[in-house]
Amino acid sequence: MGASPEFQEDPLRGRVQTVRWFRATPEALQPSEPDLLKVTDRGYQYGEGLFETLRTCSRRPVLLDAHLRRLSESARFLGIPLPSDLSAIPEALEQMLPDEDITIKIILSRGGAGRYAELDSHSLLSLQIFPYRPPEDEHYREGVTLHTVAAHRSATSPLHRHKTLNYLDSIMARREARSHDAYEALIINTDDFIAECSMSNIFFVLDGVVLTPTVESNVLRGITRDAILRLCRENDIPHDERLMNFADILFAQEVFITNSLIGVMPVREIDGKAFGNECPGPVTTRLSVLYNEKILAR
Repeated sequence: MGASPEFQEDPLRGRVQTVRWFRATPEALQPSEPDLLKVTDRGYQYGEGLFETLRTCSRRPVLLDAHLRRLSESARFLGIPLPSDLSAIPEALEQMLPDEDITIKIILSRGGAGRYAELDSHSLLSLQIFPYRPPEDEHYREGVTLHTVAAHRSATSPLHRHKTLNYLDSIMARREARSHDAYEALIINTDDFIAECSMSNIFFVLDGVVLTPTVESNVLRGITRDAILRLCRENDIPHDERLMNFADILFAQEVFITNSLIGVMPVREIDGKAFGNECPGPVTTRLSVLYNEKILAR
């Protein structure tokens, strides 16, 4: 039996509980006092930090190892102190996870004491859990709509390949999409190639081949994106990663998006244009079943 935490009320996110705080050095994660974050922290001041979001299924954090690997790689890139041994994170989660499915958010903040101060030799890592809220069933049955946002994303900035705490471009993109009654925002890069969505990766199915923008489009290597590509390899589903513009996918028969909370979500329309004769299509349905069986329920 898992723990039954008393979730606190957060006005923005509903019920939430901070599970653990850690002081992170290159050598170790050390449990720390609750609410250690200071207003001078560089993550709070400048968005200098990283985050990972994932869900549980039957008390199992889905693809946790992959999320921790990405966190470690991004921390090295940004120069944020973090040890190679992150076993304290799954150990803490094992103690604290309730029986219900939840969302886990891991936040790594740079620490420090402001813009010009000497950088601390440690960073701050927090684990948060809050109830998992699955998308509406009708989204999976009928598909969702996307809106292509006006602002283009840099094709060269390396920051878009990492889940940094500064997520304003994605937040603004999603806000624009919602103002057009769309479920998600489709983002184009400054080379006019399709990049990704504001909170998800995108896939197209063209003549039976599953296509997704290459990381050279300057996209985040989503954990679920990688899982879908692995499922394609393991199940002999033709697939490719490539640079794509709208002309390349104009005649795609299926579109779907992925992230760690929605899994495989079919897309019905992009900017009012429908794709294929049915939604979800057969390839999307097959990959959704494979994901639910091999990734979520394994």
